[in-house]
Amino acid sequence: MVLKQYAEATSPDGSAEDPILDRLKNCIERASHLLPAQGPISVFIHHNTLHAFEHLPFKEATRKAARVFGCEPYPTEARFHTEMAKGRILPDDLRAAIRAEYGEGSSAELAPGIRRSDLMLAMLSRPIWSGTPAELRWKIAEDDIPRRFARLWQRCAIAVRACPESPEIPGFIPLRDSLLRAGAADPGSLVGDLLIRYSAAFLDQGLSRTPLPNKEAGFFRVFTDLYSHSGFPGGWRKGLARLCVRAGGRSPLHCILESLAELGVTEDLWTDALSATMLELRGWGGMIHQVEERGDRVHHPIPEGSFVEFIAVRLLLDRAAITHVAREDLGYAGPLPDLRSWLAERQPPPESPNEELRVYEVFQAARALGLAPEAVGIPLAREALDFTGVKRRWVFLLAYERHFRLRTLDALAHRVEHPAAPLRTTRFQVLTCLDEREESFRRHLEEVAPDCETFGTAGFFAAVMYYRGVAQAHYTPLCPVVVRPKHWVEERPCEPYEDSHRKSRRMRRALGRSTHQFHLGTRGLALGAILAAGLGALATFPLVARVLFPGLTARLRRRAGRIVAAPKKTRLQLERSESAPGPEGEGVGFSVDEMTGIGERLLRDIGLTRDFARLVFTLGHGSHSMNNPHESAHDCGACGGAVGGPNGRAIAQILNDPRVRAALAGRGIPIPAETHFVGGLHNTCNEYVKFADTELIPASHRAEFEAARASVEEAIGRNAHERTRRFDSAPLDITPDMALAHLDARAEDLAQVRPEWGHATNAFCVVGRRERTRGLYLDRRPFLASYDPTQDDADASILARTLAAVFPVCGGINLEYYFSHVDPRGYGSGTKLPHNITALLGVMDGAASDLRTGLPWQMTEIHEPVRLLIVIETTAEIFRSMMHGNATVDGLARKGWVQVALMHPATGALSVFDGDNFVPHEPSSSPLRRAGSSVEWYGGKRDHLEFVEISRNGATPS
Repeated sequence: MVLKQYAEATSPDGSAEDPILDRLKNCIERASHLLPAQGPISVFIHHNTLHAFEHLPFKEATRKAARVFGCEPYPTEARFHTEMAKGRILPDDLRAAIRAEYGEGSSAELAPGIRRSDLMLAMLSRPIWSGTPAELRWKIAEDDIPRRFARLWQRCAIAVRACPESPEIPGFIPLRDSLLRAGAADPGSLVGDLLIRYSAAFLDQGLSRTPLPNKEAGFFRVFTDLYSHSGFPGGWRKGLARLCVRAGGRSPLHCILESLAELGVTEDLWTDALSATMLELRGWGGMIHQVEERGDRVHHPIPEGSFVEFIAVRLLLDRAAITHVAREDLGYAGPLPDLRSWLAERQPPPESPNEELRVYEVFQAARALGLAPEAVGIPLAREALDFTGVKRRWVFLLAYERHFRLRTLDALAHRVEHPAAPLRTTRFQVLTCLDEREESFRRHLEEVAPDCETFGTAGFFAAVMYYRGVAQAHYTPLCPVVVRPKHWVEERPCEPYEDSHRKSRRMRRALGRSTHQFHLGTRGLALGAILAAGLGALATFPLVARVLFPGLTARLRRRAGRIVAAPKKTRLQLERSESAPGPEGEGVGFSVDEMTGIGERLLRDIGLTRDFARLVFTLGHGSHSMNNPHESAHDCGACGGAVGGPNGRAIAQILNDPRVRAALAGRGIPIPAETHFVGGLHNTCNEYVKFADTELIPASHRAEFEAARASVEEAIGRNAHERTRRFDSAPLDITPDMALAHLDARAEDLAQVRPEWGHATNAFCVVGRRERTRGLYLDRRPFLASYDPTQDDADASILARTLAAVFPVCGGINLEYYFSHVDPRGYGSGTKLPHNITALLGVMDGAASDLRTGLPWQMTEIHEPVRLLIVIETTAEIFRSMMHGNATVDGLARKGWVQVALMHPATGALSVFDGDNFVPHEPSSSPLRRAGSSVEWYGGKRDHLEFVEISRNGATPS
């Protein structure tokens, strides 16, 4: 009661500095780290799902998170046994994984002639039955094991009795769980129903029919005002009204302090209690936290302090619901702070360990080894019981990753031993994002045009900006999420189109307002009934057309949209006149010196500082598909989950500026006068490439541009052909033109839940020169970041900033796909089918649920869950300096969140980082297979493929 009295006696407005409140704030901050860091779904940012555990080694973090979140740490044993049957895991991989995990201890003898590694290998090679206690008891009884194998079963039982089980130390148990164990109803269901609807209304970005009144007063104040009325006839809401009246004059922090005291939580348990509270609706809590932190990523920001107020409201609801349930279901009418001890006295004693199930574990191990009963002793039983399902799955994962790592490094070693012939002349150059989806596009382009050169870099092209398109109402940040832009760029119509632009803008606004009002009207009782009766039948025609004829409907929609379309000719306002940047007027844009810095950084990062071609294309990427709430998850992660086309266009305009070129020449990067840059956008969903500002291409370059565009169009046809092999709805004998049509139909199909696979094939990353990977079929698996170690300085500053982006960005993409695949419902957002968009910020299951975070199953189902292997063209000494200078790089590499291998710039020798040292990679003696072209290798196949060497000139798919 001391904390409760303290909360009542001190600073009800929360304005004074206070040591107890400071400690409470720290506990809230620590607990909040467990919440998802996913922001609005319109700018989906891939990140490490277990970011709160990055301070721990990967193995420890995944197991701890599994306990905290109730999720799976690794793929199932059944999945790994399937991979073994495919040859994806070999016995040598398992033996190596056991040695890596247990070292010399794997050789310990457990029985005559039986080593520890033998037991483990036997338990890995043969499926071990696992499941719930009820399932295992059924299996034992169904197979009549104690009778059929009586002697072996008895020997196992004797050994197990000598191996006592360590009791689990119970952690913090929330009152909600104690009530459920006592047989009461779930108070969380009462709380969730109300809090979900209120949170959605508070965060709403324009979808709500009736906006929340006085929202600027804050989450807590609006809630207490709204629910303090005593007009509820009874039930838990009446108690909530009394609490809201009492809390109305207090600060949110004091209210939290009082609630913790009322719930019987002592100060030493604050963090645990707050963590448990936040995790009950972690999606909504995480979204409020993110929107408060990054208000620039939403159209309607929320007031500062909203997250703390969310916790205060949650605890008020808990108090009211718990009091009601305890009284109604258990007959408890005492003080709420005493409820915890009252329940503890009535809890049944914990169940004793089930010996039969432990005996079955040892029995299965003995059977896997083919042991006679007398060979089963205490050491073997103890080891079999210790080598649990989670530990077996961890060893499986190590073997799974080892197999992939070896074949990846073998392919790179082959390229070192058999380098591709250097280009004599370069007809054109292409800069794309380092995204692994661009790997196949670049490969096909190099097959089509062997005299072209391609580069990969972070898709924002060093142009950090807020961007507003000519038909957009708001600015969008186009840069990595960890960066907050300081400059604004706007797309404006060319002078002859200004009048038509003003007219189309008025029409867009009018159409937007009318559409919005129509949407709100359909949600009302009276008007909704009228609109449904009068226009409901008409709405079926476009709906049916979109499902049955998606391509035709899309073409008709595009034609109809011309009346409100953006002007045909626009320019980016890239140069500002005022000294200070700003979002309006002459403050829009960069200074010439700032543009020079952007251009220099990009060109030095990718190593393009000389030998420029006459045409250089800078292609950003994005993805457009119909009825896809997770569309932005397919866009450019380096652009903050937005489309990167404006960045490609901006950098081209910057590098075409004569003043920028003159300044770059003074900095040692002379761009020839005949070189012209062309920006553009690659739509990775329907494989469409659109070039920007083509009317500015000099007449002297027009024929070369058309020839290069023809090569690009042939490459995207081949890329579409390769991509469609992964879709079961596309026949394997499809032609490139048919493949493009198929992808276009998928993008426009209202019923399509898999418009594209996104990053589902990502598995490794190469940071180095393109010559190290050119001519290899890499199956859309790698991120490819261009870096030339021969052009870096002594401090490797270029590599340092490259890795500072590659590790968190590519590693974050990989880890989110890993966890969303391993536990699709716990870490991922489950299946798309029941998803509904709420508040224009996220998706729920059905009409009301926690916000679903992570990736839907339809984006991850073909993914191979392995940690990203990052291969860097540098030396061990330089990489160690990178780790020393960047805590993120050091932590992710040393703690095993990513795998790291190095390729020596001079010799090409490969080595693997084991957490402390670099172990030389010994390439396989088997030669790398060869194929005449990409299509010759992937044709007729749907699954992940081995890597091969391809010839420079590939055959056209038929």
